[in-house]
Amino acid sequence: MAAASSVTSPLCTWLGAACMSVTCGGDQSTYMHSNKRLFGGKWGRRKKRVFLSKCSSELQRQRDLISSVCESSFQGLTTSCRAFEPCNQYYYASNASFSSLFGSSNVRAPSNRRHTRFNRAVHSGEAMAVAAQPSKEVATKKKPVTKQRRVVVTGMGVVTPLGHDPDVFYNNLLEGVSGVREIEAFDCAQFPTRIAGEIKSFSTDGWVAPKLSKRMDKFMLYLLTAGKKALADGGITEDVMNELDKARCGVLIGSAMGGMKVFNDAIEALRISYKKMNPFCVPFATTNMGSAMLAMDLGWMGPNYSISTACATSNFCIMNAANHIIRDEADVMLSGGSDAAIIPIGLGGFMACRALSQRSSDPTKASRPWDSNRDGFVMGEGAGVLLLEELEHAKRRGANIYAEFLGGSFTCDAYHMTEPHPDGAGVIHCVEKALAQSGVSREDVNYINAHATSTPAGDLKEYQALLQCFGQNPVLRVNSTKSMIGHLLGTAGAVEAVAAIQFRMQMDQSITHGVEVIAPKRHLIFAYYVTGHGFGHATRAVEVVRHLIRAGHDVHMVTGAPDFVFTSEIQSPRLLFRKVVLDCGAVQADALTVDPVASLEKYSQMSVLPRASVLATEVQWLSSIKADLVISDVVPIACRAAADAGIRSVCVTNFSWDFIYAEYVTVAGSHYRSVLQQIAEDYSHSEFVIRLPGYCPMPAFRGVIDVPLVVRRLHKSREEVRKDLGVPDDVKLVIFNFGGQPAGWKLKEEYLPAGWLCLVCGASDNRELPPNFIKLAKDVYTPDLIAASDCMLGKIGYGTVSEAMAYKVPFIFIRRDYFNEEPYLREMLEYYQGGVEMARRDMLSGCWIPYLERAVNLKPCYEGGTNGGELAAHIIQDTAVGKNCVR
Repeated sequence: MAAASSVTSPLCTWLGAACMSVTCGGDQSTYMHSNKRLFGGKWGRRKKRVFLSKCSSELQRQRDLISSVCESSFQGLTTSCRAFEPCNQYYYASNASFSSLFGSSNVRAPSNRRHTRFNRAVHSGEAMAVAAQPSKEVATKKKPVTKQRRVVVTGMGVVTPLGHDPDVFYNNLLEGVSGVREIEAFDCAQFPTRIAGEIKSFSTDGWVAPKLSKRMDKFMLYLLTAGKKALADGGITEDVMNELDKARCGVLIGSAMGGMKVFNDAIEALRISYKKMNPFCVPFATTNMGSAMLAMDLGWMGPNYSISTACATSNFCIMNAANHIIRDEADVMLSGGSDAAIIPIGLGGFMACRALSQRSSDPTKASRPWDSNRDGFVMGEGAGVLLLEELEHAKRRGANIYAEFLGGSFTCDAYHMTEPHPDGAGVIHCVEKALAQSGVSREDVNYINAHATSTPAGDLKEYQALLQCFGQNPVLRVNSTKSMIGHLLGTAGAVEAVAAIQFRMQMDQSITHGVEVIAPKRHLIFAYYVTGHGFGHATRAVEVVRHLIRAGHDVHMVTGAPDFVFTSEIQSPRLLFRKVVLDCGAVQADALTVDPVASLEKYSQMSVLPRASVLATEVQWLSSIKADLVISDVVPIACRAAADAGIRSVCVTNFSWDFIYAEYVTVAGSHYRSVLQQIAEDYSHSEFVIRLPGYCPMPAFRGVIDVPLVVRRLHKSREEVRKDLGVPDDVKLVIFNFGGQPAGWKLKEEYLPAGWLCLVCGASDNRELPPNFIKLAKDVYTPDLIAASDCMLGKIGYGTVSEAMAYKVPFIFIRRDYFNEEPYLREMLEYYQGGVEMARRDMLSGCWIPYLERAVNLKPCYEGGTNGGELAAHIIQDTAVGKNCVR
């Protein structure tokens, strides 16, 4: 088409005009009546014959001219004309034109009398009249050539068996967590397959009106929830929504199966009486009603429909939605898919055609793409929605851009209802067209989220097709997320698009920081020293350790922190503990005050006076475990011990003790100055420091590598956490994250505004709390609770600040005396509009309400990376195998 465009353009313009000028339906009579008036009577009929004869010769001359220059352009011609979607009368009227153009004189219109009479009218007026002067008329209305509009992804929403938040979903995929379990929604004992990727916990609170939620099919509930989550993720707040041109905002979310449960329930009710049927059973069963209901809820009046093309549903919807934006028919589109077919008729239907795995005794290993023992796919359910937006539109509102849509392709195997073409012709053709249309070379593709459903025939043919398309590409990685969530039918493409975008984002962040994604193949042993006795430093070490263990390495933790800080997130025999504290950190006089003199004195007793014996012990231990690298957060003497043992070391931190203790010396006396000198000398043995955001001066280190925030990942979504707690989404929730609370201090009911609840971390077992305060277990996983809260109240520190920023939770913080890193953390909070400082006296006296009301009106705006733990782990691995990571 591209090669022949200069030839086909005039002809296609002419045909397009002819197509659009032919009247349809009831309007055809007007033109025919005018013909009767023009050629009425005997004289008129004679004049008509003469006129038609002249016009016929002129028309034949036009056809001959067109035929001489265009007879090789059939494919381009039909492709261009197909976009106009002409009415049936056009095809009847155009038969003669097509016959002369393509060398056949035997094409005839249907012999139906009505069609025959109508064809005469068209030939005598409509088609001929348009052909008479094609270029002049059309040229005046031709749109100016403009640069093609670009489409980007600015929001993502999912409802899946592995979580209802894109980050939770993706992190569970990385961990290899399986969402395939025994079916609980109904008794399936009669079926050979009793497993599925079933969503066990799901709430529409805050997303769908309760009345509708009781009537709708689950596929619609999943669709509405995922769609609105995509909007929230894309920053479409109420204010932004009010500024959108709703006539240019559309919804295109499809479903392969539609409302099967609603329709099945209606059939069962009909067995009793039609009066028992759900009056919404017909509309709520149709595949397009989900998109329609979402559009009605949002007031979006742009393109709105659904596509149902089995497993390819979501891909079709995404591509068509993008095309609406490219063609300037919309600026914003919600696109994707939703399905909920895990019901008896759905399970039985797929069992009847022998498509499902029967490995019910081992659900987590039943879906096994490409495995030699695969025996069929596992059903799944859920929804995935992308918020697509025109690039300049997204830029104007300051949207966060996840990815760009470059192109795609539609093809058909035209072979079998379920079996792939033996030589993979359809897949190969589709991939090649998609690459060509998007302008991407096959060598540039480094990741494919394959369809791979775990069926014996499908997986093999797809693999062979990909091999033919991409050859021996050494950087290409291929996987199938269906191994963990099952086959989500029409939802599959959208959910897998979210996984692919998340993968791409992590690669981009890694590349930005000059880190390779692929871990070294050599097995490594790390000794990880963590300062002090508390939780703060240990919690940020968790994320680094998790990624090192995921890469197959052993990590020995040298810490005084409780084991559950690590084991609640990491269960692995490669994680080992050694309960030794080599520095005391900062000694607390009370919950909010550091004792400078006691801190220096304690450090001297632990690391200065017994220095020789401490170093000898550590060197011996490091040699015994055959450590490849020592990691320090941020224990000075560990760096020196590593050097004495002939092992490289690095530090991971946002501060150093030589800077912190410098102020303590001014209070405690200059005779402690030698402590600072020794600490600085110990740090100098470190290769470099991996520096975290909110850092203070660290003059002793020779090299620095900056990484994003190190925060622990989320296990559950906000909705899941609140459901577990029994807290509705409309109830304001504050988490009181305050370790070492003052003795004898009591929390009181009047501290909170009416209707609020407070989660209390670290409360003793025998402590009594008011009814609006909820005591949390000591080993509770706080990141999930922070993310589910409306704000957090606590002491300022790296852990609380970083997690509040990462999860965009306003932080009401209290300063700490002699906490020298505090100004740098406070500055970071202020910059990202995420903090409210509370006076200590107000915290202790219970004057909380003004601070809480101010905090919930903040809009934290941190959009930076939160994968510092992963990047730090890659840097540590590379350093351990001898790479120079400091440029």
